[in-house]
Amino acid sequence: MSGIYWWIPFGLNFFLYGICCLLIIKRKTYSVISIRSPTLLLSTILGNFLMSLVIILFKITGQNFFSSFYYLFRVIMIVSLFLRYERIILCCGIDKNDENDFRQFSTKRYLYIEKFYVRILVIIFFIFLLVTIVIRVLKKEYLEIFFTNKDIYLNETKSWIWVVYNFFEAFLILTYIFRIYDLINLQQYIRFELYSFLIVWFIYTNCMSIVAFINKDDMKDDNSLFAIMTLAILYVCLIIHGYMPVILSYTSRTLVLYRFTNKLLNNLYLFLTDASCYESFNNYLISKKTKDDNGPFYLKLYTHIMKYKLFFVLNPNIKALAQNEAKRIFSTFFEEETYTRFFEDQDIVLKIRREANTNLYNKNFFDDALQYAFNKLNIYFNDYKITREYNLLQAKISLESYVRCKMVNSGLINKF
Repeated sequence: MSGIYWWIPFGLNFFLYGICCLLIIKRKTYSVISIRSPTLLLSTILGNFLMSLVIILFKITGQNFFSSFYYLFRVIMIVSLFLRYERIILCCGIDKNDENDFRQFSTKRYLYIEKFYVRILVIIFFIFLLVTIVIRVLKKEYLEIFFTNKDIYLNETKSWIWVVYNFFEAFLILTYIFRIYDLINLQQYIRFELYSFLIVWFIYTNCMSIVAFINKDDMKDDNSLFAIMTLAILYVCLIIHGYMPVILSYTSRTLVLYRFTNKLLNNLYLFLTDASCYESFNNYLISKKTKDDNGPFYLKLYTHIMKYKLFFVLNPNIKALAQNEAKRIFSTFFEEETYTRFFEDQDIVLKIRREANTNLYNKNFFDDALQYAFNKLNIYFNDYKITREYNLLQAKISLESYVRCKMVNSGLINKF
């Protein structure tokens, strides 16, 4: 590819990376961005941008000077990524001793704030910049990317540095994957970002190494292929680290301030609004079910009616959806005798059947059945609260609430 054509990706780079950075700055208050530490996230994207710029300028000018800074910018990208996850691990992880963890959170709050990690990144940057300058002054090629050669042969020293650096980098990424595997409250596709980056980066570095080995005796005509491969992968990384969180900030509009706490566990209505609580209670009802024990049925009925009532709140102008749901509930629970035998008060069933003939479904249509199911569930719930399952759930909720508190107070989580 002629050098003049490389001005196209040169201009495209400023546009794609610039738009991404502006969107991140604009959306930085959203949890999907704030949990990634906006300043460090911008540093990751800046390192990505400068790496691609180094490759493009090398192709435009044919000078190895720019290539000398490739590893410096790669360090910015990778270290800022690791620092982002280090902060998340500290906030979402729990020390073996809860009291020590709480004491550290209270007395060493700076460890949880983004500025602390930005300072670390700046220190690492200047150290590596100094090393780069020294190596450049000594006219050594150690930090030049391996395919920028003055002759047609593959430089063995630069190739070995490439291989060793890639191995060390992959090892660190795998380490962080293991460290975040069991973290509490880790949402917003944090794991997906690191997993996908590892896959993409591992394939890229190994493909580059294999292609370089195959063409080791003639690199002059093939370095455009390496440059194109590198730019393509860096654009993929831009999507993973930059555009994906931005897109999620527009698509995921759920309020995240509300979080279940121990104080809410005694209220059955609120208890059933939490997914983990609902699942635990449902498992308890199933495990205790006998021939005359209809706990799972009452929970199923309660859930369907509550979902039906929510239709009127979420879709006030689409009554057809609510009517279809009402007909489905009626045909499932009240039209046949399969489930009606579970109602001790048959007047509830007769009333619903009588009103169903009018087809005037409103949000209060099943209220009598809802109240009946809720009262029955309260009886089961009181028995459930003295079980070991409930105590384990209580400990889990308490731990999740504490982690949530750390994330909110550290600025990792905001309103949305």
